[in-house]
Amino acid sequence: MRTCLLRLPALAALLLASTASAEIPYPAALDAAAVVESRIADINREALVLGNGDLIGLLWQRSGTLCLRVAKNDVWDARVDTSQDVPLMKVDVPNNTWSGGGYPPSWKKPYPQPRCAAIVRIGATTGEAGDWQCIRSGGKMNEWLRRDDVGVMAISGAAGASAGYRYSIDPAPAGSFTVLKLRLSGTSGARYYVNVLAATGKQPVASGWKDSPDAEQEVVFPIPSGSQVTAVELFVMTKDGARVENRIRRIAFEGGKEPLVITPGMSDRGIKVARLDLRRAAATVDDTAVRALADRNVFLIESDQEVALEEIQTKDLPAAELGETGGVKWLHMKLPGDPDHPGMEYALAVAANGTRKIVSLVTSFETQENVRDAAIRLARETAAVDTAALVARHEQEWSRYWSASGVALDDPDFQLWWYRMVYYLRCFAKPGAVPVGLFGGLASNSTPWHGDYHHNYNAWQPYWTPLILNHPDLTDPWVRYMNQMLPRLRWLAKTTYDCEGACVGISTFAFEPDPANCKSVNRRQIAIPPYGYTLGMAGMSAQVLWLTHLYRPDRKYLGEMIYPVLREVALFYCSFAEKCPRDALGKAKFGPSYSPEHGKFGVENVPFDIAYARFTLSAAIAAAGELGRDSETSARFRKALDLLPPYPTALDEAGLPVVVDWTGCKFREIKQHNITVPVVPVFPADQVTWFSPEPEKELFRNTIRQTHHRGCNSTVMFSVAKARFSMLDALDDARNYYKPEVQPNGMFHWPMHGFYLSESVGIAAMISEFLVQSVDNIIRVFPCWPKEKDAKFTNLRAQGGFLVTAEQKAGKVVKLEITSTVGGKLRLLDPQTGKIIERETQPNEELAIIP
Repeated sequence: MRTCLLRLPALAALLLASTASAEIPYPAALDAAAVVESRIADINREALVLGNGDLIGLLWQRSGTLCLRVAKNDVWDARVDTSQDVPLMKVDVPNNTWSGGGYPPSWKKPYPQPRCAAIVRIGATTGEAGDWQCIRSGGKMNEWLRRDDVGVMAISGAAGASAGYRYSIDPAPAGSFTVLKLRLSGTSGARYYVNVLAATGKQPVASGWKDSPDAEQEVVFPIPSGSQVTAVELFVMTKDGARVENRIRRIAFEGGKEPLVITPGMSDRGIKVARLDLRRAAATVDDTAVRALADRNVFLIESDQEVALEEIQTKDLPAAELGETGGVKWLHMKLPGDPDHPGMEYALAVAANGTRKIVSLVTSFETQENVRDAAIRLARETAAVDTAALVARHEQEWSRYWSASGVALDDPDFQLWWYRMVYYLRCFAKPGAVPVGLFGGLASNSTPWHGDYHHNYNAWQPYWTPLILNHPDLTDPWVRYMNQMLPRLRWLAKTTYDCEGACVGISTFAFEPDPANCKSVNRRQIAIPPYGYTLGMAGMSAQVLWLTHLYRPDRKYLGEMIYPVLREVALFYCSFAEKCPRDALGKAKFGPSYSPEHGKFGVENVPFDIAYARFTLSAAIAAAGELGRDSETSARFRKALDLLPPYPTALDEAGLPVVVDWTGCKFREIKQHNITVPVVPVFPADQVTWFSPEPEKELFRNTIRQTHHRGCNSTVMFSVAKARFSMLDALDDARNYYKPEVQPNGMFHWPMHGFYLSESVGIAAMISEFLVQSVDNIIRVFPCWPKEKDAKFTNLRAQGGFLVTAEQKAGKVVKLEITSTVGGKLRLLDPQTGKIIERETQPNEELAIIP
């Protein structure tokens, strides 16, 4: 059903025929977002990203050979070793005291973490330049290339930027060398650093930064006796940011049975063109095409080159088994377990049918049979299917994905970023998959922060993102994970705070067992003070579930998958508030807690905590009312809401109030925020909105003006908070921060974090918030978009399950159409009058609102 709302003396409706379309809204804009490169030698900055929501690969040239670094969301070394950890901290809420706890030795272990499954090599190794791997690429340009008989290591970028490369020595020639000799020179402003690694994990040589000599000279580094050398690392730095080079002619280990001479530089076997077609999710490098097939965990490689598997070797994991069965090559890996976790297995297989090469990946979490047999069968069966049929099914799914929504913006940066991040989202998220951790694509063997689910911001953003983009099904991995974690979250609330309900620490991992069945110290719980004791993290982690219902109302799903988690987290906040001491006004002194990530543990009334307690309690009350259950519990939640204190404030230099991080915090006591805690009530906690009372809005506008942050974790969050108040400098803030971080492969570098951060997809949601908002269940179109820039979008999703299509031209909204997917009340802020329009809608009703 289609309804046309005409702006006449009386609002009239005209029913029109429904014309549902599955076409891609703006194909030219999508095609323009394709990634085109002339080199892909730097895995961090240049690799092409391929994925199907579970299986993900980074395609790059390693020493002149095309390679694919393969990961899968459920390939986790999920061991946890708490044997040396001290008892967990216990918080006495009524008395505002705490005891025990401490930094856990378990956190220093190389596990748990997601693991790269294997490297797929396309073509033979060159043998020319050895196995140099980029381990740091801090410049805007980073190179380590072979030029005749000299290796040239170059960098440019910010002052002090550095890049580094590692050469791992095969076990056979590795030995007790006594000296490392380099012949090197450098351009003005260049520095170098040399590490030699040993089997013990120590560094028998760590040179520190040294100025590179202008004229070539031999540099000698003695190696302590008995050191079993396993690798050498070379680094280059630019002092002032200008392009510099270190030229290395010879690298030799001496003192063993015979010298080991390493070829300097990586082979620069140039490519004509590398292209990533986002619409079709296909990468082509000259004559080779690679796809991560959308309908199965398989890479389709079209190449006349041989395809082989390489294991990922690390000192803390057993070796993989490699072999061949009936012409199918395979790799079988067994990841160890711990007393509470059985470990896992996975297998990759390569089957060939002419130029059609199939690489499959199967884990023990998705099959009851032998993973090797399952991978071989999947590879063989897929190789038997005609390439055209495989590609057609693959492209059909991606066409469906791209038809869901689109934008066309008079802003080349934002339009490009929107499509590339919407593509990246589909590479690591799909219903039924394990949620991705911090990194969507594993470029190294050691992921920072264990590649975990970080609950004070990072794990939230990838799964907040799909909703406004009209891909609400992609929140499913997080919804299921939170349900699976409930036994542990309940145990943590009781153990730490003696509270009912469920709370969360800062860091969790895939495949965490029920603490009731755990034998390990602390029931296998890693708790990291002070970061793990922010009260608001539980609400933030549950927020995606309630937003999923608001954006895609489904009563059955609400009752089965959303309300159980909401209820438990709300019960925690209720129980905690009831235990808190009271202030002079009878409000809870809501603590002790920790402002993420500022100050010390033990503070009260953190805005992050208060806002998320309010959000969760209100959401649980609304959900229970919709389901018709838990009336007594809801009454208790309402009383808990009344107990929550106001946000703490201090006076700025002009004597005006601003929200601060905790009660007693001084103005500018936190000079630079990592997470913009004082602004969280605006976004992401949605407690203060465009429709709030003006004094409250002015308090938070001033708070926004007075809050400084270091970028990184806060840029998306802070820009959306500004956008909620139609503060147009949000666009400049976002552009100025992210534009220097755009990489040649279309991804973003995340300062202080690295590359392939899954949370970077939030940039697409941020841009969408500039175009449409629906907080408070009231739709606003172009709420933070400049009048001088044209823009149009199709089917961005709003709360209530409404799909919004609109166009702004010459500063006016010339098109506004809304589809009601489930029926219910539509509330819309009229873009011309500024008044709220309300009307009841029917499921699948389409409304054309004509200015």
